[in-house]
Amino acid sequence: MLTTSSASLESTKSWVTGPSLTTPRYYFGLASYGGLLYAVGGVDADDNLLNSTEVFDGTSWSAGPSLTTARNSL
Repeated sequence: MLTTSSASLESTKSWVTGPSLTTPRYYFGLASYGGLLYAVGGVDADDNLLNSTEVFDGTSWSAGPSLTTARNSL
């Protein structure tokens, strides 16, 4: 279950722990578009399919648009 994110620092080529997702999830899709990261769908800790998305702007995660149908294993 992913409850935190990691970010690569270009200048040092190292990994640091980033801010936690607002909803812990696994089997979700992760995409990059327009300088943002998108965590899409997945499954929560109670094995419920998720239709939520979260958007990472380089500083924090915020709620994105909901999917019309819950999805996992994207």
